[in-house]
Order: sequence, then C-alpha cells, then structure tokens
Amino acid sequence: MLFSLSTFSQQKKPSVQLEIDRLYLKYKNISSTTIYFPGGSETCTLDKVLNTSGKPKEIIMSGMSFDVKSVSKLISYYINQKAAKGFKEDGKFSYSGAWESNMVESRLDYFENKCDFTFLKGNEYAIVHCEKVDPNKILLLFDDALSGINKPKPYYRFTITIGDMRRMAGDNTKSFDF
Repeated sequence: MLFSLSTFSQQKKPSVQLEIDRLYLKYKNISSTTIYFPGGSETCTLDKVLNTSGKPKEIIMSGMSFDVKSVSKLISYYINQKAAKGFKEDGKFSYSGAWESNMVESRLDYFENKCDFTFLKGNEYAIVHCEKVDPNKILLLFDDALSGINKPKPYYRFTITIGDMRRMAGDNTKSFDF
C-alpha cells in the first residue's frame, strides 16, 4: 500500500496551456484566414508578436466589413467565448450576462460608433476594439460639389488582441527598483 501512495504522489498535474500558446500553435504559419461563427464569417489578418525570447506575447486579429450585423455577431460571440474560458471584463462598464449581437450593433451604429472591451484572466488579456468608419463625414464638407455622385458606404473595422503580460519583456528582464 505504501508503494501505491508513493507512486500516486509523484504523478504530475497536467499543465494548463495558456490561451496565447494555444492560439500561436494554431495560427503560427497563417497570416490571413476566414473565421466562422454562428450567423456569419469574416476574413481577417493575423499578426503574431514575439518577445525577445522568441515566445508569443500577443496575437492580433484584425479585419473590416460593410456588414454591421456580421461584425456584431463576431464581437458578441468572441466576448461570450472568452467569458466561458474564465476571462472577466475589466473597465468602466462591466456586463455580467451573455452579450447579444444587437447590443454590440446598437453601440456601433447608434451610440458611440465604437466598442472597446478589455478582459483579464490572471496575467492573460483580451482586448476587443471595433469602430464604425464613415467616409461621408469627410465628404460633407464638399456636399454641394458631390451631389449626384455615389457616396461610399460606412464600414466597420475590428481588432481582437490576445496576450500575456508576463511575456512582454522576455526572459532576461530585471525587476524594477526605484
């Protein structure tokens, strides 16, 4: 019986893979991809930022779309996905329920014309930024001269960043002493 207790106590606990490492392995050699989510898909670029030790410190996914409903579904899906993985919203406004796409859409089209969210889980973070870009705001200055010309449609630009604060400087950093 003593032998089995000894063997049991020597077993290692499975290590938990950080979100940044999981995503880096998944997208390591990919610079552009189409992501699929309930109710839509969006094409985006992927940038991987490494620290001085060659470890991933941030992965940035960005794109643009003319479809506010699709972008809103993407953002709400991502927020709910991160909440399910234990990320907590950080900031002046925190909503504890499930985000719905119409909540994001109303922020983009009617209230602020943008959405900014930060989520934390230990030293890991996720930052979501989305904004409405309306080229017609600039064209209003020349409205009389442009009458009869098709005006460009507004579009929505989004950026989703996932990172780890512990990896920002690399392995060879020294503690700050002031």
